[in-house]
Amino acid sequence: MTEFGTVGDLYRIFGTDRKRDDAPAVAPATKLVVRKHDFSSAQTAYQRARSAPSSQFIFYKDATPRGEHYIRCSVACEPARPDVVPLRLALCYEDGTDVSPQDASCLKILGEATHLSCPPHAKETTFYYRLELGSFRRADRKFRVRVSAADGAEAGAGVAQCLTPPLLVLSKTKPLDASAPLSPPTELPDGLRRGQRAAGRKRARPAVGPFDPAAVAERRAIHEQILAINRRLENLKGSLSDLTVRLGASAAVTLPPPRRVPNLLIVIFILCSSGW
Repeated sequence: MTEFGTVGDLYRIFGTDRKRDDAPAVAPATKLVVRKHDFSSAQTAYQRARSAPSSQFIFYKDATPRGEHYIRCSVACEPARPDVVPLRLALCYEDGTDVSPQDASCLKILGEATHLSCPPHAKETTFYYRLELGSFRRADRKFRVRVSAADGAEAGAGVAQCLTPPLLVLSKTKPLDASAPLSPPTELPDGLRRGQRAAGRKRARPAVGPFDPAAVAERRAIHEQILAINRRLENLKGSLSDLTVRLGASAAVTLPPPRRVPNLLIVIFILCSSGW
């Protein structure tokens, strides 16, 4: 006769999937979540003046002063943990793949980032970062920041990572024309880069501008006339200089002094005038 050791043996024999009442409960997995992700006030004002409202996140990396243009991100553990979880930040693409080691250095963390960690009891930690690599140089790909538990940290074992929202990184741009209607920016079609146009789309011929041959010839004729007038003025200036020299030489000629009257004639004149 077969002897059964426990009730669990009966369940195994009859093929039931009922769990034992004394089985330990599995603790829910802990994961990192992004609770807040926004731009600095300077970057927000810069975007408002240069781009129409859009559903995608755009960061202008060349806006100045650079120290005032950054992204703020807050993360926390869910569910809450009683211990501190050291964190590690890394730059990746929108699909989660890592960037090259050279591009990884383009992630700039502001402030104290050497001891970044997630505090216990559902409290969040906040860090500030910038991206110094434009999307144009990487086929218009968007970037994310991967937030994960630090390598080798015992407290971070079993903590799932999280990714920040994707960012399209652009360079500095001019403000929008206030008279122009605002239209939401459209995504470029697949395979197209900035500066390229879709196949079959003709480029509009520019209007006749400053390089019109007739206008160039007219300006050249005017320039020749101005040069001729300048030459005539130079000749007149030389003639006036010669005339001034001549007038100065003639004015320098001195007249001879008057002849002296003999003293005897003066005496006779005085005697005659006195009735002598």
